[in-house]
Amino acid sequence: MTNKIKKYYIKIDTLSPIHIGTGDYIDPYDYVIQNNKLYIINKELFLHTINIENNQTDFITVVSENKMNEIRKFIHNNFKIEMAEYSLDVSDELQQKYDKNIDDANPKNALEIKNIIRSNYYNTPIIPGSSLKGSITTAILNNFNNGKKVYKNIKNEILDIKEKDKSDDPFRTIKVSDFLILNNNNVIASNICNWDYNSKKNRMLIPMETIKRNSTFIGCIDIIENTISKKTITIDKIKESLNKFYQSCYSFEKDKFKINLKLTPDDIIMKVGKHSGAFAMTLDGNRKISSKKVKRDINNKPILNNFGKKEYIYLKKESQDTTWLCEGQPIGWVKFNIIEKEAYLKLNDEIIKRNSEIIESYKQKKIIIQKFENKLIEKAKKDKLIKEKIEKEKKELENKEKLEQERYNSLSDFEKLLYDIERADESKLGNSFNNIDNFTGDEKIKIAASFKNAFIKLNKFDGNVSKKQKEKNIKIKEILGD
Repeated sequence: MTNKIKKYYIKIDTLSPIHIGTGDYIDPYDYVIQNNKLYIINKELFLHTINIENNQTDFITVVSENKMNEIRKFIHNNFKIEMAEYSLDVSDELQQKYDKNIDDANPKNALEIKNIIRSNYYNTPIIPGSSLKGSITTAILNNFNNGKKVYKNIKNEILDIKEKDKSDDPFRTIKVSDFLILNNNNVIASNICNWDYNSKKNRMLIPMETIKRNSTFIGCIDIIENTISKKTITIDKIKESLNKFYQSCYSFEKDKFKINLKLTPDDIIMKVGKHSGAFAMTLDGNRKISSKKVKRDINNKPILNNFGKKEYIYLKKESQDTTWLCEGQPIGWVKFNIIEKEAYLKLNDEIIKRNSEIIESYKQKKIIIQKFENKLIEKAKKDKLIKEKIEKEKKELENKEKLEQERYNSLSDFEKLLYDIERADESKLGNSFNNIDNFTGDEKIKIAASFKNAFIKLNKFDGNVSKKQKEKNIKIKEILGD
């Protein structure tokens, strides 16, 4: 019998911020925050721009010093919005932290931001099919198991999977596509906090990207019918399981953490992504949620270890005592909707239009980069010509000086002295004057005349001159018979 594939068109609406991460961070050198906007830097544009503006040498100097805060400051001060690959909103708290830490050389304050998964080409957020399928799988397993204790392989035991190749695994019949976002500018970088129910305090703050509330994603779920699995999965089973399991999770969070998503009775909800909470990732009757408690003495004071750190007792509990919040909202809640094909195609057209605009912006950036490269080529040509000209002039000067030196070496002592007098400055003329008595007759007269002309040019022959200079002038006049 031929297996039929039934396609369902799904719309996911975020009811609270969600974070589906890559496990990596946005490097502090890769972004700039200005006016509550985080700009991911297009490195090509940035480097080309500072090269054209003759700041590349300064940048190389800063980088070679390997001072993190100085590199970040240089990038921040030389960044222009047109250098951005894309941007996202930033919370006031994170903006203030960035401004405070921009001069901080401590690597711990570098402000690495956990990033979300994006499409490789458009840099738009996506919900991976694997993430959604994981949440669906948890709900269905919980539904099939109905609160029983499971001791070995949870999935195999609940579904009674026997085949080594897992051919009887009913989840092999479900194919979930990646879900694409409909909205623009629907990502924010902010601190998420781990709220402790018992202490009523935030235990931890982590800067990360989250997809905002009221974002819309679309995608597809394909279900293969007529399989050999002992337990079949249909779209109705998915809806039933999601509704049963995640409504229970929501009731838990609503009661314990006073959370209100303002749901209607018909809403089908689920949790996806990182920090959804242990309750949403474990099955009824099988929860062993890890928690830790500070050890205390009989006076209720914390017990410290040999290193002066608090000691903890690690416990396994049926419920969680903490939940992750972003801007006061729980992380990970979405609404699951099955829509008609026509509605899906209409929304998909909007995504195609948006992606076309992104492609056009990429083209514009490539044009700008090409213009920069052309300018750099022209600049390199000009620099080469200038360098060649300088080298040519330098060589000509060296040859001229060489010929001049050769000519000087061929002169007699008398000719050399005349040569030196004509070219000497005031400080050297005094030393040369001492050689005048080495000559006699016409040569001595010519030398004296040459000194006279040199001193006249320097306003040192007549008028108010030093005693030493006056003696030289008298001697010259005697030789010339003045």
